[in-house]
Amino acid sequence: MLSEKPAFAGFFAVDPLVYLDIHIHCLYNKNDMIILIQGGYFMRKISFFAIALIVCAAFFSCSLNSNVPKILSNVRHQYDSESEEHTFFWQFYNKFDKPIEACATINITISNDKQEEVFNKDFQVTESDYGTRTSQNYPDGELFGSIVIPDSEIEAGVSEKGKATITATFDKGYFEPVIISVDDLPQKDVTIHLPQLPIKSDHYGNDNELLSSVSVTDISYEYNSVLKIKFTVQMDYRADSPLAYGYVPYKLTNQDGIVVANKQIMSLDMNVGEIMEKEEYVSDIEPGDELTLSITD
Repeated sequence: MLSEKPAFAGFFAVDPLVYLDIHIHCLYNKNDMIILIQGGYFMRKISFFAIALIVCAAFFSCSLNSNVPKILSNVRHQYDSESEEHTFFWQFYNKFDKPIEACATINITISNDKQEEVFNKDFQVTESDYGTRTSQNYPDGELFGSIVIPDSEIEAGVSEKGKATITATFDKGYFEPVIISVDDLPQKDVTIHLPQLPIKSDHYGNDNELLSSVSVTDISYEYNSVLKIKFTVQMDYRADSPLAYGYVPYKLTNQDGIVVANKQIMSLDMNVGEIMEKEEYVSDIEPGDELTLSITD
């Protein structure tokens, strides 16, 4: 279906004795623009060159109107865990409700839900930043603009969730900021200061008899919402007693001196000389925490 938009109308003096009353309209459908010329009357035959000038002016007016963004819509975020890239999509529509490849300056500011600003940058968008994108909502494809931001350009913070504020400005105006949710933001690492290894943990009975002696030979850790600590231990001594089980008590203290975990590796039913790996999980640890691990008595 064609929609008609007045583009150019006027009463012209082509030369002192020639007058032209002319109305020029633009007809639009989804893919095409058609110029319709409706003329009045002539007092004298005018030159082809004069008519051409008028038509060109009308065409230029139509083109300007069709390339000016009037609506910013369908702003969305997508994260690719394989490439570790964040992609922001949007659409500009002109006054005829048609997606267009509009040049603009787009600012993207990202803050996590702990109110840390982790990204702020202006992008100069050109026609090369647009392409056809198919999806469930657009099986035949639809024109979208896109900006790709790798994880490496986003500052690591204390939360993986947050908000992105997208602001678009261009030669003839600007749009109000659009705010959308984002996730999978880079997080700060957790740092643990480890004791000098190897370190022994001795277990005594009620009569102060040594029941077992275990050496911690290695400690490693990783953090992904939950802190996982892996201990490598070796049984050095075990008495001939049903109570002679090895265990390793430990605690974690944060940067404020607060004990955030006080635990122990239990039931190390091992033979002397045997080596075992044990994994421990500690929750309630925040990204960016700086911890100290100590083996306790």
